[in-house]
Formats: sequence, C-alpha cells, structure tokens
Amino acid sequence: VKNNQDNIVVHEINTEPGTPTVMFFAVFDGHGNNGCEVSEYVKQNMTKLVAEALKTPAGKSALEKGDLGSQFLKAAKTTQAGLGKLGIDLTTSGSTGCMCIMTSSKLHMANVGDSRAVMCRNFADGTKKTVRLTRDHKPTDPEEQMRITKAGGTVRQMTIEGVSVGPARVFVKGQDLPGLCMGRSFGDAMAQTVGVVCDPEMKTYDLLEGADTAHMVIGSDGIYEFIDDEEILKMAGYSTIDMGVEAIIEKARAKWVQEESHV
Repeated sequence: VKNNQDNIVVHEINTEPGTPTVMFFAVFDGHGNNGCEVSEYVKQNMTKLVAEALKTPAGKSALEKGDLGSQFLKAAKTTQAGLGKLGIDLTTSGSTGCMCIMTSSKLHMANVGDSRAVMCRNFADGTKKTVRLTRDHKPTDPEEQMRITKAGGTVRQMTIEGVSVGPARVFVKGQDLPGLCMGRSFGDAMAQTVGVVCDPEMKTYDLLEGADTAHMVIGSDGIYEFIDDEEILKMAGYSTIDMGVEAIIEKARAKWVQEESHV
C-alpha cells in the first residue's frame, strides 16, 4: 500500500489590522522514499515565508500591484536550501507545490510541478466556464524539456528489458535515474543537477470576471490523472463541500484501481 504523502494548507494572512483577509491555499504532493518529510517541510516553510513576505512594505506593494513573483521565488529558493540541511536523502525524493493567494478580487497562482488548480465560474444565465489556473510542468512540455536538455539531462520513457514504458521522465544522461515525472519540484537533488528547478510559475486572474459565483479545486495528479477538469469541477459543485470532496476521492480511487496495471 502506497502512503499518502500529500499536504494541504488553508491559512489566513492578515497583512495589517483593518484590511481584508488574504487567504493562502496550497497542495504539496510528496514523492520518493522521503516524500512525506519533504512535503511537510515545504508546507510549513512556504506558508511561513509567504505570509511573512506579504506583511512587509515590499510585499504589500507587490500584492497591490498583482505581482508576487519575487516573493514566491525567494520563498521557494529559501525552502529548497533549507531542505538540503534536514539531513534526509533527497536524491529522488521531493514535492510539488500548487499555491494560491486569494484576495477579495484576485487569484495569484504559484505552481511548482504537476499538481493543478482549476476553477468553475458560474454565471447568472446558467452558463459555466472552466478555467485551468496552472500549467502542469511535465518534462515533455517544450519549455521544461528545453531547460532540462540544456542542463545535460534527457527526457524519455523508462526502459524495462528493452521496452519503453510509462510516462516521460527526467534522467541523467547515460543513467536510469532519477526518473522524475515533472520538470519542476522541491527537493529531488539529482534531478536538480540536470535542469529541474523549484521556480514557481506565476499567473494572476480576476476572481469572478463577471460571474456570480465561482469554485476552485486544487489537487495532486492523484485526482487529475484519469478525471478531466470539467468532471472534477462538476463534482466539486455538489450541494455541500464534503459531498463534492468525497465524490472526487471515490471517483479518483476507482479510476486508479482500474488503470493501475497500466501506470
């Protein structure tokens, strides 16, 4: 049985007394032998560093301007450096980080890896619009693959007895390691030597864009691997949050059991 190495964050950030609350939401999906420790550390550290940054004059200004790239990049680099001091083996252990700062009118997405955030906007006339808020950092993505290749890595499938199987992965040239399935991550010391980075990709959105209401799902590839965005959001829109979450979990579990022999 595979251990669940995911971590989540729901955290209120009060930038100063009397101002509207800023929310920090995130999912961190660990992988490798020490993935649980990595995702827990990244969760704690990124939450602390981002919250602290947004309370500084520079952070408040960046939030007003809608440009949080430097705050998230500094927090990510500091977190990556801190992981190296934990005394655990990071050779092939790491974590994704799909993070969101939500204000009363904006969503600021910061993504590292292949966890994903999607949103459904609901309009008064009954129409709905699905928006994928983040980009999956798969190693076959042209931007990711170019950086990895330039750093001396290679992107290919795993080879078993001469047969290529499974998804594309990141390898050190001439080796069968590390075999990472994403182009960005926290930790993953070996993959970081061949172009894998922890730099968050930033995107900013208007929260509603004319819609009456909206709901968002942030999750790991555990739910998105075999279920499309629209179906995830449809289930998330059930009458209660608990019902929606339970439906997504049960559907994802059933899909993984069904497809596991092919993964």
